[in-house]
Parts: sequence; structure tokens; C-alpha cells
Amino acid sequence: MAVSIEEAFKQDSEREEKKKDEEVGFFESALAGVATGLWNIPKTAFSLGATLMDLVGDTNTARDVEAWFDEQNPWDDEAEARTIGKITSAIAQVAIPAGVGFKLGSAGARAWQAKNATDLAQKALAAKKAGNYFSLARAGNLIAKTPGRASLTGGLVGSGIGEAVVADEDIGTFADMAEGTSLEPLALTMMDKNQDLRGREDAYRRLKNRLKFGTEGALFNLALVGAGRGIQKLRRRGAYEGMDEGLDEYGKTMIEQDFQKLGPKFGFRPEGTGTKAIHEMSGYHQGVEKQLRRAASLTTQEVDTAIKDLGKQAYDSVGYSRKINPNAEESLDSFKKFISEKILSPNKKDKFGRNLDTGTLLKPEAKERILKELDLVRRFKKVRDTVMTQKDPKLLSAARDEWKALQKANPDILDLVKRAENRGLFKMDDYYRSTDEVITGDAAKSLKTTMEKISSQGKSIKPLEDSVIQMRMAMDNMGGRLGITGISDDAFETVKANFGKYMTRVYRHHEQKGLFGLGKYKPMDEEIQAAKASFVDSTLVAKRRKIFSEELKKYKKAGEKIVRGDEKWKAAEKKAIDQVEELTKQKGYIESIEKLALNDEGTGAINKYLNKIAADEIAVPGKIKQGDVSVKEIDNIKVDNSVIKERVLEPWQRHLLGEVKDPSYTFFATVGKQAHLNSTLRMMDDVYKMGTQGANPFVKTLDEVMDQVDVKTGEIDVRKWKKVSGLEGIATPLDNLYIKAPYYDEIFNTRSNWLDRSSVGLFYKYALLGPKATSQIAKTILSPLTHVRNALSAGAFVAANGAFFPNYGDVQMLLPKALGGEAVYKQAWSLSGKRVLGTMTKADEALYQRLLKVGVVDSQVQAGEIKQLLDDILKDPAAIDRQLGSKLPNKVDNARRKAIKTFAKLQDTYVAEDDFWKVINWSLERNRYGKLSKTMGLDSSNFKEYLNPSTEKGKSGAGKYFQKMTQRKSYINEAVTPQEGFENFLDEVAGKLTRNQVPNYAYIGRTGRALRQTPFGNFIAFPIEIMRTGNNIYTQSIDELTAGIGKGTWDNPEFKELYQMGLKRLFSFGATAAGVPASLVATAKAYHDVDDEEMDALRKMVPEWSKNSTLIPMGRDENGYLKYIDFSYSNAYDTLIRPFNAIVTALGENEGRDSLMKALGTGMEDSLSEILKPYATESIYTEALVDAVIRRGVGRGGRKIWNDEDDWGVKTGKSLLHLGKALEPGSWRQLVRIGQAASGTTDKYGRQHKIEDEIHSLYGMRIQKSDPENSMKYMITDFTKRLTNDRNLFQSPLIKGGRVAPKDILSRYKYSESKRFATMKEMYQDIEAARTLGMSNRKIKKALYARKGLDRDTAKDVLKGVYRPAEPSTFFIKRIREINKDLNEKEGVDIENPYNLVRPFIKEIIRTNRKISLYDDYIKLPTFEEEVPEPTGPIGLKMEETLSNLGGNTNPTPNVNTPVASSFNRGTGTDQVSPVTGLTYVEDSLLEPWEKALRVKNRSDGNRT
Repeated sequence: MAVSIEEAFKQDSEREEKKKDEEVGFFESALAGVATGLWNIPKTAFSLGATLMDLVGDTNTARDVEAWFDEQNPWDDEAEARTIGKITSAIAQVAIPAGVGFKLGSAGARAWQAKNATDLAQKALAAKKAGNYFSLARAGNLIAKTPGRASLTGGLVGSGIGEAVVADEDIGTFADMAEGTSLEPLALTMMDKNQDLRGREDAYRRLKNRLKFGTEGALFNLALVGAGRGIQKLRRRGAYEGMDEGLDEYGKTMIEQDFQKLGPKFGFRPEGTGTKAIHEMSGYHQGVEKQLRRAASLTTQEVDTAIKDLGKQAYDSVGYSRKINPNAEESLDSFKKFISEKILSPNKKDKFGRNLDTGTLLKPEAKERILKELDLVRRFKKVRDTVMTQKDPKLLSAARDEWKALQKANPDILDLVKRAENRGLFKMDDYYRSTDEVITGDAAKSLKTTMEKISSQGKSIKPLEDSVIQMRMAMDNMGGRLGITGISDDAFETVKANFGKYMTRVYRHHEQKGLFGLGKYKPMDEEIQAAKASFVDSTLVAKRRKIFSEELKKYKKAGEKIVRGDEKWKAAEKKAIDQVEELTKQKGYIESIEKLALNDEGTGAINKYLNKIAADEIAVPGKIKQGDVSVKEIDNIKVDNSVIKERVLEPWQRHLLGEVKDPSYTFFATVGKQAHLNSTLRMMDDVYKMGTQGANPFVKTLDEVMDQVDVKTGEIDVRKWKKVSGLEGIATPLDNLYIKAPYYDEIFNTRSNWLDRSSVGLFYKYALLGPKATSQIAKTILSPLTHVRNALSAGAFVAANGAFFPNYGDVQMLLPKALGGEAVYKQAWSLSGKRVLGTMTKADEALYQRLLKVGVVDSQVQAGEIKQLLDDILKDPAAIDRQLGSKLPNKVDNARRKAIKTFAKLQDTYVAEDDFWKVINWSLERNRYGKLSKTMGLDSSNFKEYLNPSTEKGKSGAGKYFQKMTQRKSYINEAVTPQEGFENFLDEVAGKLTRNQVPNYAYIGRTGRALRQTPFGNFIAFPIEIMRTGNNIYTQSIDELTAGIGKGTWDNPEFKELYQMGLKRLFSFGATAAGVPASLVATAKAYHDVDDEEMDALRKMVPEWSKNSTLIPMGRDENGYLKYIDFSYSNAYDTLIRPFNAIVTALGENEGRDSLMKALGTGMEDSLSEILKPYATESIYTEALVDAVIRRGVGRGGRKIWNDEDDWGVKTGKSLLHLGKALEPGSWRQLVRIGQAASGTTDKYGRQHKIEDEIHSLYGMRIQKSDPENSMKYMITDFTKRLTNDRNLFQSPLIKGGRVAPKDILSRYKYSESKRFATMKEMYQDIEAARTLGMSNRKIKKALYARKGLDRDTAKDVLKGVYRPAEPSTFFIKRIREINKDLNEKEGVDIENPYNLVRPFIKEIIRTNRKISLYDDYIKLPTFEEEVPEPTGPIGLKMEETLSNLGGNTNPTPNVNTPVASSFNRGTGTDQVSPVTGLTYVEDSLLEPWEKALRVKNRSDGNRT
């Protein structure tokens, strides 16, 4: 009800203290709510009977019945004290009758179905003779085959009836949300809340409300059933259960295809349109490639460290540069070049350009042994593949015989194959060392000589020698692994010939692409001159070869036999050498060759080559053909066959391209290419095996897909099947076969190429994605405090997976070794912190590489998203440190390189913080399942039986469970010994749990990856992963609870332990995600003496992004205002609980003013908004850009970036500064505040920060002030704007200049006022919140009165909590009159002013709603549009008829043709009856509501008689 300003401003501290003392507890209110709900079941049932009596007898019994029950209810006050009590009350009241109704309805439907099915069957038999059998049979089959549908329908109807019986207007319906909106006429189930009716009319209203309640309840239950089934399907897709089915084929249109790829069914699945088995297989091979690159990186670091430790004196002792140029200065680069050219990759040529076999580091006898082993392995694998794929019986039999013979002749061949595939056959002992007595070959001799020279300088040679041999061995092992894949025989011979000397060539031209054309590699004059000299050498070599060839032809023409190396051969060589030597002595000969290489006219070979490579860099966007996959989409997993192809570049061309001679760099590039090719080929082999087996193969031959030819193109339909093209030198089992198109796209990671195939894409990439990536880097990797928060918050993932209740061996794993524990955190530090510091031991390194294979480490979500974003922009972020260098001075370039190196280290640290907790989680899971395996007797001797579905153990419950728990079986199978295999088995079980239940970037679906490229959202991958992993934790706990391993009895320890693990995981997840935040809030409220009302008020005062956060009160500031911590900022699982917080907040703010369902609906809207917020809101940079450009200088919260009075230069400067702030490190402002707090200075707004508050920001929990005074300013500003908008809803559409119907004026006025009432109500709630937090009434009043554009009367009303409808403005009334007059003159008619016709009705609305309460009342907007008369012309015609006769148009109006006077007498007498209320003025003023209703009824009955 309305109150005076004095009453509204009055503060009763004693009442507030009493309220705190008597506050009802959470669980007390919840239980009271349940009791109240149960109490209300008989209440509403009896009320239904009384309502029927009222309908018949025109009495008010139902009201008395409900009032009696309410008075007798002993739990009502406690239930209404808290939101939880209201919720549990509604659930208890509705759920039980609805459940009983559903059960009875289902049973009745089944009985009816059975009876009708029997009758139909009998009629079908009889009708068969009459020829009507098929129609009756179809009807019978329809009923017989859909038992669930009939049962569900009956259940839903029954539940609706049950809910109608216990309908409660306080609970309401979802349609109540439409009250006062433009959707109100469509809200068919909105409750009628007219409490003024009595007797039969009120009974009729109540029965209608029950019908609405029951109808909506049945529909809501149907929606719940559908949502439940949908969620279950999504959960099953999220939980990795065996090999599921992917998408068979794409739709016909691009829109349909995009929806299939990005829609809810496939878009969010990690495996996309493929299968989980394919995704995990691909993940394993990517892990192997990571592991190989990691090993290569370590070797590279060891070589670099060893070389740098030697110093310049050692470089001088070798003197490699002086051998080429006596005046050259020895350097680190020249020494590296010597290691590369003379030791690692010796490649000496004779005067004819022929390779000379001068020996390598590889011992000849070792090479001979390994070549034989590789030949044997290659032969064995070919036979094995034939056995697996051959369909011809004879060929299959022959292959089996050969396979058996090979195994018999070579008993250890299976172990040999595993070693060759996974580790390689080369060993350190297979290479020469400087200490060997017998050494052959130039490379080994160079090594020996070099080591002796270095040793003579007093330097240790072992680190360098070990790392160099390690390099050579790694490249040879990778070559051997490639040799036993699917490469051709010719390619295999090339690989074998290059053992001991192969290294790929790397060119700066390819690596140093630059950015925006800046920093792109261009050969310097030194390289060009070297290329010219090399061109001369190549020309002389070509001349010698030509002369030599001509001499050999002379011998052959004379019929003489020539043998390589004989006297004639040598004579031909000598002649060629001598003749070329003579030519070089001729004056001008060399100069003529140099002119052929380079000249001023630009016609030289070097000139042309430089122009060619420059042209190759220019990308000209062209038209893209529809369906051209190779251009529109690109495969991001490709087969790079460059490592087995012959080199085709001339030496002089290599100079121009800037060949890199650093052995570390070329080694890493070599192993990288070899590793990628090896993992890709092995993956394709696995895809072939997987895709050609089973009942639904997804890999087929051309003959098998010929029925899928597109009739328009005559080719195989690419929507259904895509061809795998073969490559030169490589033969894979997938060559020229067809893979289902959706599977193909996932296997080869096919994605859109739109960013690089048009100027628009390029602009978007650099203008929006570039700054987006920069801002995300600044807020994470470059933010020290974010590192701290990242390191601490990730611990929640371990807690949620069972460590919250650390039983079953967890305690022992977590305890330090001094207390008898395993100190798993030390191991985690070794694999994360020590990795960043570069101090890992070999044992640590071996474990880390195992974890790479099972996908546990190097998978941090935010870092992964940033890396992929950089990939989208730069294509090769790894080359950043090699850009710009050639154009910068040395000092600047060195500083730039140090900055890039620092960034790389910070990025690695960010990943390591995540890895720390993943290693702990993996270790705990491995220990748990290790103990479980021991209990079950599962060990190295029998674990493979459990993993084989065809064995007895494999068919058992334990077998099926562990088959599902081991997704990367290739990792298990790579083991050589049974014990190693069992260790890999436990690795994989723990790895599966960790990568599926801790956020992992490799599991982001196609939709998440696509959203990354939009200007919206910040780190959208993280909330997606939180939802995926949260679901997986729940699913895994249910699996553990229901696995039933063993006999399934409580006494069986197998079952009991797994059951305990499931309970432990389930309760840990609940405690971590919801229990911890709730406990922290409850504890802080008790400690700081904060009640629920203050917390509700606090939520209104915090920024919008914190409204649904977990807020922890932290005392009060010097003004008495609450301080708080936004715990959601540090809570990893906030994404899961924030939507529920939104619903609870909406229910808490309701305080009984609206129906429970209306408040719930509002909460669900906010909840959906919270779910979509990470994906729909602008990114950090985009928001700043929109603030500065589109929102015209208004930032978040209404803060001004620049003023309208600023000139354009100042606006531009301030906008650029605002954009710059989006790119500053996230910790910068926090560090500034800490500095200000420590020094006692204030910020630019005059605020003083306390060090005890700011210090919490170091670990991500900064204490903030609620500051209701500042919040109130923004609220009042928004309030004023909304009031203006609400008024415009009435005026703007009506004064555009056209004809306006009276009904439209009234409808727009009602709509405008309903919105205005909601706006004022919300502002009043904000004022009450400010008062609750301690803001004085004087300050609130001052803030309201100071706001420009807010009239004083409205300010007073909202302060008092009352509402008065707005009178139509004088401007509006005048404008409507002018428009009507103008149109009458133009059209030659005399139609009455429409506003005059509706003014009495508007006055009635104003009178009815004058000074209603903004606290617990609602606006009353009677529906009397049909009573509004229509303006008439001079001859009494309706407006539409008048205009029709004149050829004019008008808006449609109701078909009413009643004179104005007969509809509403505008006289002033008190005896006139209003057509709106049906009462005279005196009756309306003096009678009670029930008397008014009776008077209207009697008057209506009298009129009818």
C-alpha cells in the first residue's frame, strides 16, 4: 500500500535487529515449505469443492475455506521467509498430485489401448472377408506399435488434471510473464487475478484459472519429457561410450550442411560429424607427434647449450670459415654450419656434381644390420595387411602361409615390429665416437678431429658429442619408421640411401613470411653475390658433364666397351676437367656466365628467379566455384611427402632463398616433418582398418559407391563421399578410396578457408581477430595475477573428480614422503614447473612424453584458444621470432627476440599451471584404478583378455567396463612387453578420465572452433568445456555406481570399491561446484552479520556482470556499505551454477509481488541469458570498439568515454586510448590499485583503496565495495531513459501523420503505462535496496532530484512507492487534433477527433490506478476496447465507410456503429452510468468491491429483462 515520504524514509533499527535475530534458516524454511505444500493439497482440493458450490449457489465459500486453512497452517511463516521455502512448497503441492495423475492416466491409457487393440483385431478378422482388412489392420498396427505414445499421452492428461485439482493462484502460470506486455492477448493461460469479483462470477474465474493451470502443467510436463530425452541424448553423446555413429551424409543445400556441422546435434561434439573412435585414434597420433617433437626439442636445446658453452676459442680452433675465406671471422654461426655440413649431413660432390660416399657417423656394420631388419619388418607388415584385407581365398591362404613362415623363422619378429614402429632400430652404439680407435669416413673423422681440438682447449666434449649423435640417431629412426609405413619401394630405397646423412633443407624465404608485408625475407646483396658465384660453379659443372658425355658417346660409337671407373672413363673425366679449366682462363668467359646470372637488363637467371619468387607471394583472390572443396575448404591434416622426395633446387637458388645452416633448426624441422608424415600415415592406416570393418563401413572402393553418382555432374556426390587422393612416392591404404564425407571432414580436419581467400576475409582477420587475440593474450598470458588465479582455480577440477573426499588411497598420494605419502604434487611440479625452468630429469621427461600420448598435458583451454586464434591470423605463429629481424638494427632485433622469448616462456607457464593439476588428477586416477585392478586380480598376464570383447573375460561386466575406459588402444598396443602393456593400460584409463573430465582444448567441437573466429565472446572454449566435463563427471560417477563389476553384491570388494569411487566422485563434484561456494557465502554472512535482505539488496547494486555471481560478503567500509568478493571470478565451475543463481535471484527479488511461476519464468530468461552470455557478448576488444564508434562514446555501465562537446580530435584521441586499455595486461589496474593502497594515494576518482582489500587480488579474490551511491546515479540515469522510452511507446507510433483509430490510441496507452509501471516498480526496488544497504534517504532524494529530465512528481512518487498513470501530454493531444484536421481537409470529410472518443476511457484508467503501491500491487488495465466508439462522418457513417466512399483508407477498427452519447454519456451528473464500470460516480466511490459486483450484476439482469 502507499506510504508517506516520512514513512518511507523512516528507519527502524530495532525492527531490523529483531528481524536478524528471528531470521529463518535455510533448511528450516525448506522443510517448512515441504510441509506447507503438503498442507495445501487438501486445502486446494476442498477449495475446488467449495468453488463448485459457489458456482451453483452464488456464494463465497471457497474464500472462507482457503482462509481457514491458511490460519491453521503452522509452517506458513517459515516457508514464506525464504525463496527455498516457496520453491519446495510449490514443488510439494504440485508434484505429488501431478505424479499420481500421470500414473493413473498412463494406466488408463494402456487399458484403453489394450481393449481397443483387441476389438480392432477381432474386427480386422471379420473385415478381411469384406475387403476392408488393410485399413483396419493399419489402425490396429498403429495402436499396437505405439504403446509408449498412448501411455505418455494419458499420463500427461492425468498430470494436468492432478495439477488443476491443486491449482494455486500464488504459484501462477508461466503465461503470467506476458502481463502488461504486447503479448498479453496471446497469453491464453495467464491467470485472471481480479479479486473484486464475488459469488458465481468469482467461482467461474477460479475454475477458469484451474483449467489454465492444469493445461499449462500438462504442456510443461510434455516439454520436460522432451527436454529430458534431448538432454539424455546430448549426455550420451558427451559421454564416451564405445564407437557411436556419425553423420551419414550432408544435406543438399549449404544452409542445411552448415546446420549439420554447427548445429546442436554434431556441432558441440568433440568428434563432430565423425565418431568418437576416430577422434580418439586421431588424438593418439597427434599425441605421438607431440611426443616426437618434444624429444626433438630437447635434443635441440642440448646441442645449443653444448655449443654455446664452448665459446669463441673453440670456434677458432675449428676454423671452418677460414677454410672457405681466410679473412673470415669465426663465429657461433660458422661453427654450427660446420656441424651441419661436415658431421650431421655430409654431402660432398665431385666436379661433375655427383654425390661422393665419403662416409657418415653411422657405422657400416650397424647400417647393414638395420637395413636387413627394416626389410624384414616391411615384408612382414605387407603380408599381415594382406591377411587382414585379402578377400580372394587362394591369395589369402598363400599370405597366411607366408606369415606363419616368417614368424617361425623369426620368433621375435612381433617385438621387432613394435620397436621399429614406436622407438626405432637405431641405437647410440651404432654411431662412431671420437674415442673409437678405428674410424672410417669423413664425417666420423671430422667429429674426432673437432672433439680433439675442443678438448685441447680444456672444454668437455661429452655434452656436444652426445647431443650431436642423438640428433643423427633421431633423424635416422624417424626415417626408419617412415620406411615401414606405406611408402613406395622407390621411396624406401631413397630413405635407406640417406641414413646417416639426411637432413631437410629449411629456407628463410619460406619461414620468414612477415606480417602486412613487413619483415618478409628478401635476399641481401651478400646472398645475391653468393648465388652468382654458385651459378658460375653450376654452369661449369654442367659444361664438364656435357663434355664428359660427348667423350663417352665417342667411345660407344667406336664400339668400345666402357666400365665405370676404368681408364677410358677416367680419361673422359680428365678431358672434361681440363677443357673447362682452359675455358675459365679465357678473358671474359667467367664474366659472360655472371651476366647470364645477373645483369642490369633483368634478363639473368637470378633476376628472373627473384621476380618469380616475389610473384609467388602475391595472393590474388579469385572467384570460388560452388562446391570446390580444395579452395573453399582446406584439409588441415595433410600428407607432406617432401621428406622422401629428391631435392630439385640448384645450389644458387638455395642461396637466394636463404638456406638455414643452423643444425638445431634444421634438425627440428626435419624431425617435425618426419614425425608429421609418420603419424599421418599411421593414422590413415588405422582409419582404413577401422573404416573397412563392421556392419556399417565408412571407407569404400569406387565400385562400392558407384550408386552415389550425382546425375548432374556425373561424379560421385561429394555430399556423401569424398575421395582420398594419392601422393607421389607414398602408397597409403586409403589411396583412391572413398570416405563418407562427414567422416572425411573430421578425419582430415577440413575447415573453411574464408579468412584467406578474399580481401574481406584478410581485412577481418587483421582488423578484428588480430586485436581480439592481442586483448586475450594481454588479459591472460601477460597478466601476472591471472597466472596466480589460473594456478589456484584449476585445483577445483581435481577436487571435483574425487579429491574433495580423499579416501581410497588419495591421502597417501597427496601426503609428503616424510609422512609416508607419495607426494604426487612434487611429481606434478617436476612435469610442469621444472619443465618451464628446463630442469626436468630424464625420468620426468619420459613420464611427460607418456602423458603427451594419452592427451593429459599441453591441452590448456585458454592457451589453446589463443594459439588457434594466432594460427587463424598468422598461419605459422612459430615463425614470429624469425620475422622483422632482417630490417631492424641488431640491438632492436635482440630486444625484440628477447620479448618474444619472454612471451613464449609466459605462455608455457600458463600451460604448466594447468598441467600441474592435470598431472595430479591423472596420478590419483591411476592409483585408484591400480588398486581396483589389484583387488580384481587384473594384471599384466590377463588384462588384454578383458579388453578383447570376444573372450569370456571381455564379455563380462568388468570387460565391458574397461573396454569403454580404454579409448586409445593403439597406445596400449605399442608396448613391447606384457608389463609395459599393463602400465600403458593404467596410463590410458587415467588419461581417459582426465582428458574427458578436465577441460581440454582438443575436445572443443566444430561450433566452438567456429565461434572463436567471431567478434563475440572471450575464451568461449572454456565454458563449453566446463559443461562437457561437468556432464562427463556426472556420467562417470553413475557408470561407477552402476557398473556391477563382479557378482554385483555388496560383499564383493570389486563392486564395493568401484561403487565407493562413484559415490566419492559424485559427492565431490557436487561439493566443489555448489557446496563450496554456498558454504563460503553462509560462513561469511554469519561472520560479518549479513542477512538475506542485505544480500538481495547487494545484488541490485553490483555491476550487471556480477548480478548472478556468487557474492561473498566481506564486512563493511567506513560508510557502512557492504564489501564483497565476486567468487565467480575464481570459481572454475561458475558456468554451471550461474544459470541456477539467475533463477534463485529472480525468485528472491519477487518477494510475493508476482506469482511464483512468473518469477520463475523471469529467472529462466536470465538463466538462458547467462548460458548464452559467453558466446553472444562482445569480446574485450570488440566491446571497446563498439563503445567508441557505435555507442558514440558510452561504455559499459553508462560511463562516458568522451563528451559530446569534445571536438573530433579529442574524441579520436580518447577513443584510441579506450581501445588501448582493452589491450593492456589484465593485472595492470590491479597492480596500480595495490600501489595506491600501499602509498596512501587516491585514484583519479578520489577513491582511496585499502591494502588489506587489494592484497586479495593477488590470488584472484579482490574485495570490492558495493558503493550504492555511485550505483544509484547510473540507475537513475537508466530509469529516466526508460521512462522516456515508455512514453514514446504511446506517442511515437500515433503521431506519424496517418489516420489513427481510437482503439489504437487506447491500446498504445495501456501498453505504454504497463511498461512505465514496470519501470517505476523496478526503480522503487532499487531504492529499497539502497536503503537496505544503508544509503540515507536524503542522499537518495538528492540524487533523484538532481537528475535532468526527471520531473519532480515522478521522483516523489517513486520515493514514496506509489504509482500514478501519466496524463497524455499537451503536445500529443494537440498533434492528434492537427493530424485529424489536416486529413479531414485533404479528404473532404468531417471525422471526429479519435482522441476525444477515448479520453473518458483513459481518464478511467488513470482514476483506477491512481496511487497504487509499487511494492505489492499491480496495474489494472480493463479490457474495454470493444466499447470504444468509432468516429463517424457527417451523415452518421462509420469512418471506414466514409473513407471507402471517398476512395480513402483507414486502419481496421472494431465493427461498432454506436453513437458516442449512447456509449458513454459525457454529462457531469452523478446519476449517469459509466459504460466502463457499469456504475454511477457515487456507486463507484462509496460501495465495497463485492457490493459493486452485485450492483453491476443486478443492473445487467434488469437490462436483459
